[in-house]
Amino acid sequence: ERPEVRVWGKEADRILTLSCRAHGFYPRPIVVSWLKDGVVRGQDAQSGGIVPN
Repeated sequence: ERPEVRVWGKEADRILTLSCRAHGFYPRPIVVSWLKDGVVRGQDAQSGGIVPN
């Protein structure tokens, strides 16, 4: 199944923090990447882990 994805941002001290939540996908393995101008920004990303659907 295709995941349902929600993206939101919060700004504090002129720094914008983006968050993303994906759920409703099957099978369980999933890859989520942040892109800026079409370039993957993995070094700036943190994962909160995977929790049960």
